[in-house]
Amino acid sequence: MLICVDDTDADSGVCLFVVVDSTTNQLGETGELYVWLKKAPVDDVVYAVTANDDALAYVSYPSVLTFRIDNWDIPQPIVVKGREYVTSIGDVDYNIVLSLVSTTDPYYMDFGQLTVATFVNEEASWLTVTTPDCTSGREVDEEGTVCDIYVSLKFEPSSTVSVLVTLSDLGKAIFRDYSGTTHNISISSTDYNSSHIITVKGEDNSDYEVC
Repeated sequence: MLICVDDTDADSGVCLFVVVDSTTNQLGETGELYVWLKKAPVDDVVYAVTANDDALAYVSYPSVLTFRIDNWDIPQPIVVKGREYVTSIGDVDYNIVLSLVSTTDPYYMDFGQLTVATFVNEEASWLTVTTPDCTSGREVDEEGTVCDIYVSLKFEPSSTVSVLVTLSDLGKAIFRDYSGTTHNISISSTDYNSSHIITVKGEDNSDYEVC
């Protein structure tokens, strides 16, 4: 696999690239780069453009790049989009790859696949958590005041997602409608953007955490 090089290293490589933004994320944010050839072809050179890990990201535009004798040295844009997923796997690198589709140019026929650039798909929060009805942030107290916690997803999941809500100390606050220090919220593709409400009730005037 031959490597496409940054345009600051123009003395080597088969093609050149400039990265505008090499970061995508699991909320579907996009990155962008530009690619062009180093040597004029004698015939059209057509490359398919893909990410080497389709579970992390995909090329949203274009599916192919065509380099001709009149545009081979003109930077062509590639837009990459992160996949939307709800697992927590941290920041993960992946590569943008050009795979030769067709050409009769004998020089580029030898370069069937080019690794263009390394991108990173960053972990991002896929939950929206708000407490719009609490009078003072997320505080409850020993008088038994309550705080409603609204939970929803930022994008439609491919399958039902289970969100575990945990109280750090049952002696300081309790779930009003559930027993124990934990409660599972099931969120599906039909109600992912609706508010799933958990009500917390104060037991004393100490701090507590909901996570």
